[in-house]
Amino acid sequence: MALKGIIYDVSNSDFYSKGGAYSVFSGHDASVNLAKMSHDKSFLNKFWSYQLDRDEENVLNDWVSRFEVKYPVVG
Repeated sequence: MALKGIIYDVSNSDFYSKGGAYSVFSGHDASVNLAKMSHDKSFLNKFWSYQLDRDEENVLNDWVSRFEVKYPVVG
Protein backbone atom coordinates (compact mmCIF):
# COMPACT_ATOMS: atom_id res chain seq x y z
CA MET A 1 0.00 0.00 0.00
CA ALA A 2 1.28 3.49 -0.77
CA LEU A 3 0.79 6.94 0.68
CA LYS A 4 2.19 9.96 -1.13
CA GLY A 5 4.00 7.59 -3.48
CA ILE A 6 5.85 5.79 -0.68
CA ILE A 7 5.14 2.06 -0.54
CA TYR A 8 4.60 0.48 2.87
CA ASP A 9 4.53 -3.24 3.65
CA VAL A 10 1.15 -3.76 5.31
CA SER A 11 1.09 -7.51 4.64
CA ASN A 12 1.18 -8.36 8.37
CA SER A 13 -1.88 -6.26 9.14
CA ASP A 14 -5.35 -7.83 9.22
CA PHE A 15 -6.81 -4.42 8.28
CA TYR A 16 -5.28 -4.58 4.79
CA SER A 17 -5.56 -8.36 4.22
CA LYS A 18 -8.31 -9.89 2.09
CA GLY A 19 -11.59 -9.29 3.89
CA GLY A 20 -10.06 -6.64 6.15
CA ALA A 21 -11.66 -3.26 6.75
CA TYR A 22 -9.12 -1.52 4.50
CA SER A 23 -8.35 -4.32 2.04
CA VAL A 24 -9.54 -2.13 -0.85
CA PHE A 25 -6.39 -0.02 -0.35
CA SER A 26 -3.91 -2.90 -0.69
CA GLY A 27 -1.84 -2.70 -3.85
CA HIS A 28 -2.76 0.95 -4.41
CA ASP A 29 -1.80 4.47 -3.44
CA ALA A 30 -4.59 5.32 -1.00
CA SER A 31 -3.46 8.88 -0.23
CA VAL A 32 -6.64 10.60 -1.40
CA ASN A 33 -8.83 7.94 0.22
CA LEU A 34 -7.27 8.40 3.63
CA ALA A 35 -7.15 12.18 3.28
CA LYS A 36 -10.89 12.15 2.56
CA MET A 37 -11.59 9.20 4.90
CA SER A 38 -13.26 7.40 2.00
CA HIS A 39 -13.38 3.80 0.76
CA ASP A 40 -14.47 5.04 -2.69
CA LYS A 41 -12.35 3.14 -5.22
CA SER A 42 -12.43 6.09 -7.62
CA PHE A 43 -9.91 7.89 -5.37
CA LEU A 44 -7.32 5.09 -5.52
CA ASN A 45 -4.02 5.98 -7.20
CA LYS A 46 -5.00 9.65 -7.58
CA PHE A 47 -2.37 11.28 -5.34
CA TRP A 48 -0.48 12.87 -8.22
CA SER A 49 -3.59 14.12 -10.02
CA TYR A 50 -5.95 15.19 -7.22
CA GLN A 51 -5.82 18.52 -5.40
CA LEU A 52 -6.36 18.08 -1.67
CA ASP A 53 -7.53 20.99 0.46
CA ARG A 54 -5.55 22.03 3.55
CA ASP A 55 -7.62 19.96 5.98
CA GLU A 56 -7.25 16.88 3.76
CA GLU A 57 -3.50 17.44 3.53
CA ASN A 58 -3.31 17.57 7.32
CA VAL A 59 -5.29 14.34 7.66
CA LEU A 60 -3.06 12.64 5.09
CA ASN A 61 0.10 13.82 6.84
CA ASP A 62 -1.24 12.37 10.11
CA TRP A 63 -1.74 9.02 8.37
CA VAL A 64 1.78 9.15 6.91
CA SER A 65 3.19 9.81 10.39
CA ARG A 66 1.39 6.71 11.69
CA PHE A 67 2.53 4.56 8.79
CA GLU A 68 6.17 5.67 9.19
CA VAL A 69 6.17 4.26 12.71
CA LYS A 70 4.06 1.15 12.13
CA TYR A 71 4.99 -0.24 8.68
CA PRO A 72 8.32 -0.73 6.89
CA VAL A 73 8.96 1.27 3.73
CA VAL A 74 9.59 -1.05 0.77
CA GLY A 75 9.57 1.35 -2.14
